Amino acid sequence: MAPEKQYHQRGYEVLSGALSKDDVTRLRSDLAGLEEQTKDCLQTFLSCETLAKDSFWRGFVARPDLASMAKLELGDTVRHFHSAFVVKWPDAATSVIDFHRDCDFHCLDPVRTSSFWIPLDECNAKNGALQVIPGSHLNYRCERLGRSDRHNVMKSELSGAVRTETLEVSPGDAIRVHQALLHGSDTNRSDKPRRAFLVRYCSSNCRIDYENMKRKNPEFHFAV
Repeated sequence: MAPEKQYHQRGYEVLSGALSKDDVTRLRSDLAGLEEQTKDCLQTFLSCETLAKDSFWRGFVARPDLASMAKLELGDTVRHFHSAFVVKWPDAATSVIDFHRDCDFHCLDPVRTSSFWIPLDECNAKNGALQVIPGSHLNYRCERLGRSDRHNVMKSELSGAVRTETLEVSPGDAIRVHQALLHGSDTNRSDKPRRAFLVRYCSSNCRIDYENMKRKNPEFHFAV
């Protein structure tokens, strides 16, 4: 099956060896420079806004291979919308991320995004690798929902028998994730942190709702 067709049918695509060792090393270094803010947390999402003027980071999120795949989905003009480091600390019960859809949370109108989840460590079932429900994005209308509405939708969809997949990947790989795909991750039961980098693009035709965003930094949302 062609990769693009597989992506649209399953809602995700694993891109093996998408990054170089140097890319992974530099991302780990950027995270290490910010870890003083995260070391006491059990589940950490660390926004990259503080790196908004860093030349390596801007070049990385604008790299042609990732941006071109985003453009296949979103059109010829896209912007960087969000990026963050995700650290899942060992044996932290609170580090479980329940199944969810990214598009239900975005301050965009319309909601049109394309995301890449990039492991900085070996990711497996033991340390909380990404879990997905293949095909759960099909026929789903993306919109911003209130907490109770999201809960009701999830409860209905997860009440029956669903097939989940654990995506075991290595540093240098990348996972392309559809904005409406149900995904989450379990507790890290290893003795080391599980680190990853997330980058998300949006269509340049989307209006960004800065009034309802926690972080209001237009400089963070640049064309790629």
